Amino acid sequence: MHLIRRPHWKLLYFLLIVGSFSGCLPDRGEEPIPAYLYIPSFSVLAENREGTSSSNITDVWLTVGEQFLGAYELPALIPVLETGSALVRLDAGIRDNGIHATPEIYPFYEPVTFQVALEPGKTDTLKPVTTYVESIRFALIEPFEQTNHLMRDVKIGDVGMLTLDQDEVFEGRSALKISLTEDQPLIELASLNRMQELGVKSPFVYLELNYKADIPVVFGLIGYSGIGSTQGSVLLNPGFYPSEEWQKIYFNFSSLADPSVFDEYQLVLRTALEGSERGEAGVWFDNFKLVFF
Repeated sequence: MHLIRRPHWKLLYFLLIVGSFSGCLPDRGEEPIPAYLYIPSFSVLAENREGTSSSNITDVWLTVGEQFLGAYELPALIPVLETGSALVRLDAGIRDNGIHATPEIYPFYEPVTFQVALEPGKTDTLKPVTTYVESIRFALIEPFEQTNHLMRDVKIGDVGMLTLDQDEVFEGRSALKISLTEDQPLIELASLNRMQELGVKSPFVYLELNYKADIPVVFGLIGYSGIGSTQGSVLLNPGFYPSEEWQKIYFNFSSLADPSVFDEYQLVLRTALEGSERGEAGVWFDNFKLVFF
């Protein structure tokens, strides 16, 4: 005679519970296959009156239809779960003050749109070219192609520290070079022109420029309370570190331009040998643009 063991009541209870839940689990099926958008780069086409087309667009901010999908560092391969014809909007992203941790949509570049037929597994390559927005205003454009350029108001230092270099040039015929030596180790340089209405209609004020440098440089504004005032307040904030290669940077001056305090501004920069352990140094600039709305 065989002895048949009955299952323990706790085991029976466990099996009943598992069975009831397993019957309710949804069938997950296969994961959906996304379509892909590949964006290798994002460039700028400026009109003649707008100066250089040089840019440093590091990121793309993507919207598909009505859904914002995030910001992606370029080049970017982006999966999209939506299928069918869709309006794709690309906003140009920069790094405020050249800092990697401060990505922003650049407000002075137009968004670029594409109508794309999205198919699962298919990759569409988009090469956006943006322009400046129509409402942009240029307080200063200086390509440093003429000896009577705007950056010649030397507050500290000597005008002899400034030359137009035709050997170290980003584009065009020449670039502005500042030469520092042990005898002339410091310069504070401002624009000849004074600019008004910065920050009046919109808080966004940016300085664009190309540079290479042996030493750090800081930038800012000199604010004047009252048109034609001779006493100004030097407001220095963003700057850059040395670079052996030409770079493009976007300085955010939005916090410096305060229309409730100042009526006019000069663009200003300062650099010095102090702390650099150098006996001499050079700084090169090209394509200054101070832009606002």
